[in-house]
Amino acid sequence: MEIGIIGLPRSGKTTTFLALGGRSAHEAAGRARHGEPAVAAVAVPDPRLEELAVMFGSARIVPATIRYTDLPGVAPEQIARQHGLPESHLQYLAGVEALLAVIRAFDDGSGVPAQVEKDIESLETELILTDLQRVENRLGRLEKTIGKTTGREREAAEIERSGLLKVQTALNAGKAARTVELDSREEAALRSLALVSQKPIAWLINVDEQALASGADLTAPIRAKGLGPGALCVQLDSEMEKEIAELDAVSQAEFLAGYGIEEPAAKKIITLCFRLLGCIVFFTAAEKEAHAWTLREGGTALEAAGTIHSDFAKGFIRAEVVHWADLHAAGSYAACRKNGTLRTEGKNYVVQDGDVLMILFH
Repeated sequence: MEIGIIGLPRSGKTTTFLALGGRSAHEAAGRARHGEPAVAAVAVPDPRLEELAVMFGSARIVPATIRYTDLPGVAPEQIARQHGLPESHLQYLAGVEALLAVIRAFDDGSGVPAQVEKDIESLETELILTDLQRVENRLGRLEKTIGKTTGREREAAEIERSGLLKVQTALNAGKAARTVELDSREEAALRSLALVSQKPIAWLINVDEQALASGADLTAPIRAKGLGPGALCVQLDSEMEKEIAELDAVSQAEFLAGYGIEEPAAKKIITLCFRLLGCIVFFTAAEKEAHAWTLREGGTALEAAGTIHSDFAKGFIRAEVVHWADLHAAGSYAACRKNGTLRTEGKNYVVQDGDVLMILFH
């Protein structure tokens, strides 16, 4: 799961990256040269996986991971001059699946008051301008060649043009590409463009300790206006969360208890990313390893097999499936086989969050 962190200068974007990425983020930030992105890989904590490892006597545990990419901030005036994000940013954003947009809601000492709604509008405009330029460039090239094509090639070009025109209309109206309804063929045709405003986005309202203690909900006005499809909004104190991430386990537990915080934002944001992307976790377990995998909701057993290894999908025969809750209750794989909670499913079975799969293939 690849997540890009964006934000205007002085939004606390890098502090948020360090809070979410912990030690991995600190190491990545230390290695990154000025103006370059930093990338941190974070293990997704999951007690179910640990229990599976004990049950199967697994030699190692392989958790699901999230990779956070912290992109350098770009000033709005620079965006306006070049009509979108710089190419260096686009190269990295093309590979991320969702965006975390950090918005300043604290006094940064600059004398400029926080303007949450204005900054959200500025960032959204940044994404829209970037996509509009790319869509118009692609349309221009397509219009020059579409008349020279025939048959299936002509049909594919017309499908792409149809999708591009829908997106262009929305972008010109100041709406993100994620708000556009495309049919499956149009969506597939536009996939290679990797439009940034089409990616799911979470607006992270970065507050200070005082706002957090007051219980003020700065996300309410944003949500009241309507976030649209593929968007969420939450608030966090990234400075405090960075301090929490730097503590050892014992000190962290004491700190959280002292402030009445149930869990660090790092865990909450992981959950948010799963919601944003509509992902679930399934498991495989054996003596060699217990492994957690991510899959989009609605994914089939065949797709899960391909996630594990392409050969599993190519030679798929069937899947043995038991839900983690049933396995936990029965106490063993053999007990599930005996009581009937372990079952055989075909390639079209829709995998559920918490399923434990054994793929049989040839």
